[in-house]
Amino acid sequence: QFVDLSHNPIGAGGSFIGKSLMVNNSILKMNLSYCQQDDSTAMAFVEALETNRTLAELDLSNNPKINHAGDHLSQIALSNPQLTVLNLLGTSIPERTLADIEERQRVSREPGALREILPGVFDGEPTLTSVNLSGKDSPVALRGSSIKLLSEALEQNFCVTKLDLSHNQITLSGLMFLFEMLLENRVTLVELNLGHNPIGNSERFAQLLGNVLASHTSLRYVDISGTGFDD
Repeated sequence: QFVDLSHNPIGAGGSFIGKSLMVNNSILKMNLSYCQQDDSTAMAFVEALETNRTLAELDLSNNPKINHAGDHLSQIALSNPQLTVLNLLGTSIPERTLADIEERQRVSREPGALREILPGVFDGEPTLTSVNLSGKDSPVALRGSSIKLLSEALEQNFCVTKLDLSHNQITLSGLMFLFEMLLENRVTLVELNLGHNPIGNSERFAQLLGNVLASHTSLRYVDISGTGFDD
């Protein structure tokens, strides 16, 4: 399940290894660092990873001839959520593209419902005024990293007025990202539903919520039922 070919000058042979993943669904990790690989190998992996959903880690680091395949690898980082580790350090892929790949991998690991809504929130689509990520009717499974990502998207959004995060597994530590964003930025939220999340009866939560309500006079409705705070 782990193929380590690092520090072997396999050259063009890397393309055949990449293409083998189109039919091999048992390998979970593959390391081709320091293997004198180039864009042709990278593109072979791109082609294979369009359908392969078992490879979780791919190391192509320290292959300086890999360069122009960066944009294609970026697309794979977003479209293949199973690929959680993609190491491209020491290649010639531009820093901006590497940063984009890292960000896309972060998004790809989040629940599908959040991934679908994020572009519209980031872009501030005028018709997107209500964001429903409640897990009441179908599991969404938002976690702390999800709230961090959503908070970043809402930071410059002036269209969303309703946000439903109820019936998930959001704890106070995850909720901190949202509250800190709300304290630092003037957004247009009118309704916020946090109900049925394991927040607990915390003095810190009460303090932060009070500060948010004081600084956002437009926020008229906050639901915290079933969180343990109101027990």
